[in-house]
Amino acid sequence: MNIGQAILSTILFILVISIISLWLLIPPLIDSLLLIPYYSLITNLLIFIVILLFVKRYRVKERPLLAPTPPYWYLIAICVGVIFVFAQSPLRVVFEALVGTHPEVVTPTSIKDIPKYFFYIQFIVSSFIVPINEELFFREFQQQHLHQKYEPVLVIVVNALLFGLIHLPLYQWIVGQSNDLGRQAFMAFFGGLGHGFIYYKSKSVGPSIAMHMAWNVTVGLY
Repeated sequence: MNIGQAILSTILFILVISIISLWLLIPPLIDSLLLIPYYSLITNLLIFIVILLFVKRYRVKERPLLAPTPPYWYLIAICVGVIFVFAQSPLRVVFEALVGTHPEVVTPTSIKDIPKYFFYIQFIVSSFIVPINEELFFREFQQQHLHQKYEPVLVIVVNALLFGLIHLPLYQWIVGQSNDLGRQAFMAFFGGLGHGFIYYKSKSVGPSIAMHMAWNVTVGLY
């Protein structure tokens, strides 16, 4: 895989996720209010199945999907994931200095109108399912392929840039629900550097998943 193919695969990743996310518009389901609170959970489970099948079919097949690695890499990964949450404050200052403004997320819907269990579902999805989906694709598939052709530093940086790309709130921008200006993608890029480095050094997707989970769990609880 070259860098151009990595970019195309990322675009394909975004398109596939977008298509899967339309499942609730299937005529028999479109009026089912019972499914709406579980939309994110069901969507990401469907995405997991598709990504798992894709990665198992097209990754570099030179080791098990979850390759064994020394246990200390999991401890390092979890610590880095937690620490990175607190490193985001200075990164936010840098981002705001670069864009020259203080972006705020627009939240037109009152939080009090949303059932509490919805937040529990969202926490489970963002903390445990999304990290698996993204790490399988970006590290176990894309980064592993890029390592076959390029130097590690270039691979990690390119992979982190593409990882940041998928965190641009494109839909929210279109419907006017966010003026994030790319702050989330900026943070994701630096997080992606950490994921990529840990994946490269541990030679397993397990620690990078652990770091991603630790990052998202800490954000959810912080």
